[in-house]
Amino acid sequence: MKLPCSRLLLRIALASAALATTAAQAAVPAPQRQYLLDFYVATNGAGWTTSTNWNGAPGTECTWHGIVCDAGQNTVTRLNLPSNNLVGTIPDWSALPDLEQIGLATNTLSGTVPAISSLSALVTFDVSANQLTGALPSPSNLAVLDAYYAFNNQFTGAIPALVGLPALRNFWVHQNQLTGAVPALGGAPNLERLSFRDNNLTGSIPALPANLLQLVARNNQLTGAVPAPPATLTAGNSSLCPNNLTPSASVAWDTATGSTPWHAACVAAPPAPGGATSIPTLSEWGLILMSLAAAAWGMATLRRRKNL
Repeated sequence: MKLPCSRLLLRIALASAALATTAAQAAVPAPQRQYLLDFYVATNGAGWTTSTNWNGAPGTECTWHGIVCDAGQNTVTRLNLPSNNLVGTIPDWSALPDLEQIGLATNTLSGTVPAISSLSALVTFDVSANQLTGALPSPSNLAVLDAYYAFNNQFTGAIPALVGLPALRNFWVHQNQLTGAVPALGGAPNLERLSFRDNNLTGSIPALPANLLQLVARNNQLTGAVPAPPATLTAGNSSLCPNNLTPSASVAWDTATGSTPWHAACVAAPPAPGGATSIPTLSEWGLILMSLAAAAWGMATLRRRKNL
């Protein structure tokens, strides 16, 4: 027996409502809910630009603004609150072990960033354009990490080792207060965009990954020869100077930087170490000997006058 069209539509509507209710009532683990509540307080949630559904009843967490859960609504997978007037510090997010995305850019977050080493599912990490301090959190061995954005903050110390990062394509840590050497890049073989400009980095630029599209290294204290340019570099999209890099002829780097020569804005060579002296040339030796002879003649004349 066929149901009337109106009755069939009613049953479909009721089934859809039941499914929606079930999804809304699916609760994330208690520690995850508590973390979100703590995060709200720690970052002045009352002052957020948008805080729809936050602090709702248990089972509603996956509907809170900026929160995304897995298909079963059983665990938090994304914490995305960029440009949302977050002010304060970031609590330790180890209670959210299944995070795939952290998007907290362009807020007023301060203090240090909790470790991310336990977030094995992390694909995107973005805390750029805040007021964060301390060391950069190490991304090592995060096998699916694709993007690491920590630029425009107040991070200090060295760039962490980049090892065990086969999926990493973007690593941007420019406009901080980083020191030390640029780490080896062999542990991130698929890196495409690397930016560490406007820091206080020293030493030489390491060998570059074969797939690199962009290198932005200007405004540091880097020295030595530039590495071989990968053939994949995009024209006019990289910058090496100002730095203290050793000038060399390279059409490939000219093309990549859009500057001919690429080192036009670089210092020719680093200043000589303190106390170092140069060896006089032959002409300089001549002037020295003439000065010594004149001084000796003057002394002899003075003695003769005294004996008169």
